[in-house]
Amino acid sequence: MIAAQLVNRSGDLAAEDRWPLFGTEAADYGVSSMLCYRLFVSDRTMGSLNLYSSRADAFSVQTEQEGQLFATHAAIALIGAQRQAQLTATIEHRDAIAMAKASSWHITASTPQRRSG
Repeated sequence: MIAAQLVNRSGDLAAEDRWPLFGTEAADYGVSSMLCYRLFVSDRTMGSLNLYSSRADAFSVQTEQEGQLFATHAAIALIGAQRQAQLTATIEHRDAIAMAKASSWHITASTPQRRSG
């Protein structure tokens, strides 16, 4: 399963038996080699970093190892950006709720009270 792999590499997509349909289609577009990294933090997959080449066997073991370092940094940056976006959204919602409460309080405070009688 692709999701269980940290890295997937193919030097000849046209002859790739793991993904025969994808390999054939990619080769039709001139893509021969592929190197893919799963971007994850803990057990949560956030996406992938995919490198393609028109040259067969374009990615070496060294390239794969160096790319793993880059993919790790990309995953860390991605999770940081997602957390920042979540914090920003939380603050915006908190401010909207505070304004709604203030408006409600203002309306309630300026409305004359009915006297029972």
